[in-house]
Amino acid sequence: MSNTTHPLTVRYEGLTNVIKSEAAISTPFIEGNTVPVIKKYVATWDTGASCTVITQKIVDELKLQQIDIIEAHSANMTERVPVYLVNVILPSNVAVQNVRVIKMDVTDSDMLIGMDILAIGDFSITNFNAKTCMTFRIPSSHDMDYVRDANIAALPRKQRRHYKK
Repeated sequence: MSNTTHPLTVRYEGLTNVIKSEAAISTPFIEGNTVPVIKKYVATWDTGASCTVITQKIVDELKLQQIDIIEAHSANMTERVPVYLVNVILPSNVAVQNVRVIKMDVTDSDMLIGMDILAIGDFSITNFNAKTCMTFRIPSSHDMDYVRDANIAALPRKQRRHYKK
């Protein structure tokens, strides 16, 4: 991936506790393979999911081939689940290639975007003026530190310019 930043933002008119967007899934880009099949789905962004999760609907529509079985843990259970290899195309048209995803039941979405994808970029949720805004960028470009920012803001104006984010 290049050094170009690929951001996306999802805004809500009020507060929300579920962040959703459109995302696409494609069959993996394997040399000598046929042209990848790409379909758009509803994705929930889930910081509580350690990996990206897809539903049976995606497996069936893309005719995905299982590559492994792993033990997955959710809030209520531990179960053995199939693993598939896919590309995830985010709304910013950035493809995260060769993502190992698991198949589990997901409520009100076709997939969960987990920490395996979130960890390669910067992810932030704000609720300014009682309106939720989620923003994400790949690659990560700098850290965010609200404590540092508040301390810098408390300094006299002349001293603030000596600090960089």
